[in-house]
Amino acid sequence: CDWSSDVCSSDLSFTGGIAGMERLIASNPLPTAVLCSCDAVALGVLWALWRAGVSVPDGISLICLDHCQFAAWMAPPVTTVQISVEDLVKTALEALQSMIENPLANIASSVLKVPTSLVVRASTSYPPGRALPRSNRVGALAAQPSAS
Repeated sequence: CDWSSDVCSSDLSFTGGIAGMERLIASNPLPTAVLCSCDAVALGVLWALWRAGVSVPDGISLICLDHCQFAAWMAPPVTTVQISVEDLVKTALEALQSMIENPLANIASSVLKVPTSLVVRASTSYPPGRALPRSNRVGALAAQPSAS
């Protein structure tokens, strides 16, 4: 794990998720949340956490960047960041075209923006020891969407 950038790299597989999470578990203290690059990694992370006796979301929150339909079927259902593949490809092509046409210019930050949306499910919570203020608890619980 490279803690200078808060990134723990692994291959993009179930076993990569297990290996990466085992490295995070061995480091102390355990992070409050893990963001995975795809569902296969998230499933491996979830399995490693279960094997280590770490509860999701009570002990650690789990989020995935790959809004695959499997995330809704994991136990618990995993919160995901939905990214349009079409928008991602379009943005990458625009950046590449800009670099080809003017290699010395910086790519405008507006060219690199890709719309996303958060699909909240049961794998995320407030960090341990940091509860939602009492006055906001009822409204927040009522606002949570179902596991779609």
